[in-house]
Amino acid sequence: METLNDKYLWNSDLLETITEGTSSRYWECKRIEIDSRKVKKGDLFLALKGKNFDGHDFILDSIRSGASAAMVKTDFKVKNKKFYNIVVKDVLKSLFLIAKESRKRAEKLYNTRFIAITGSSGKTSTKEMMKAAFSAIGKTYASPGSYNNHIGVPYSLANIYKNSDFGVFEIGMNKLNEVKNLSLLVNPHLALITNIAEAHIGNFHSLEDIMIAKTEIFQGLRADGYAIINRDLTFYEKIKSIASKVGIRNLVTFGTNKKSDVYLKSRRLIKEGQILVVNAFGKDYEYKIRFNGLHQVLNSLSVLAALIAFECDPDKGLKALYSVPVPSGRGIKHYIYIKNQESVVIDDSYNANPSSMEASIKALKEMSGKNRSIIIIGDMKELGKFSKPLHERIADFIIRFKIDLVFCVGAESRAVHKKLNYKTKSYWFKNVSDLQTIDFINILLPGDYILIKGSRIMEMEKLVKYLIKNCVKR
Repeated sequence: METLNDKYLWNSDLLETITEGTSSRYWECKRIEIDSRKVKKGDLFLALKGKNFDGHDFILDSIRSGASAAMVKTDFKVKNKKFYNIVVKDVLKSLFLIAKESRKRAEKLYNTRFIAITGSSGKTSTKEMMKAAFSAIGKTYASPGSYNNHIGVPYSLANIYKNSDFGVFEIGMNKLNEVKNLSLLVNPHLALITNIAEAHIGNFHSLEDIMIAKTEIFQGLRADGYAIINRDLTFYEKIKSIASKVGIRNLVTFGTNKKSDVYLKSRRLIKEGQILVVNAFGKDYEYKIRFNGLHQVLNSLSVLAALIAFECDPDKGLKALYSVPVPSGRGIKHYIYIKNQESVVIDDSYNANPSSMEASIKALKEMSGKNRSIIIIGDMKELGKFSKPLHERIADFIIRFKIDLVFCVGAESRAVHKKLNYKTKSYWFKNVSDLQTIDFINILLPGDYILIKGSRIMEMEKLVKYLIKNCVKR
């Protein structure tokens, strides 16, 4: 039976029932963990098997870190007598079963309301804003980091706190039916689509196919739930039609379009973020966010829409938004010194697609003002046959916004360098290491604003660290 101790999230008796597994003896755990490096005292370690690793190889590490027990596919013999376990047929399937039970328990016992967020970009930033806003209203759990795939979502659900009033989850995808399956698992009371762009378009035939994949989030939305949609999207009418066909009755829109239920009236840049005036259902709200760029403003509008949909106090929730730090690698500013004068590095290195790249370039120009604007751009991956034209589109965007200097990194970014064709000064490098070897800092000038952005695999964050380390006040 389930423990009455709120200190623990799960126990062996309950997990045996859920997974049809067999435990070595009774034990309790505070949390579920799938990464042995992150195990803390009292965790249950799930020995998942991946393409390049097998969690069973790290069970001893998890025990040394204080795991209460481990979930294993087959018996695992260890010398440590304190090692407890639960044996199941399939560890990943068991994680899904635990997630389903966790979702059911949260609503049944604690009346938790669930929010699911998808979109081509901005999911994590929006999730963090949602978390802050709803934490000002009640106890709120949000998925950690960018845990938004077929493992990350059930992992996050399995760990939702007891007594949570709200649960916020992001849902990602790179092919059809992924969003659908994860949305059915989360079964949200509110579903949000931040935007539709060419992320992962190499796995699809067209941008419209990506739109269809993102609208799969409606499949898991409760019948009485709310769909929140960006009215500025090119596909807005089609998304609205799809929502209607699946029976969604409650639709809330946001954007710059004044026909939106929640729309931006004005914004003003400040040193650390922006001050916004937003109209929601006829009432004006003024609040601040630490994030830069119009794209982040729109993300905050969706938070206001969610607060109103759930009949929460908007002012209370919005006030909390300025406390949200910009997540690492998603536009966070670092102040560096070039020739002993302050300059700025904008670390947007976590990931990139054409739409997010354009949004970051716009934000760069806004922030730089009369200072030089510089971009260090890495390849945008998973674009398939669309890679060259989409990289060339970024070159056109750079020219249009009169960026002063560009460093291109990676084979696919060479298309950007070639398309710039001396209209904008640019350099091309095979990889991050090659750029570092030329000591490119000598090309920079005091007061420069430097945007660093590329796909995750490009390791653009190394350049951020390089600049922070080497550009200090002497």
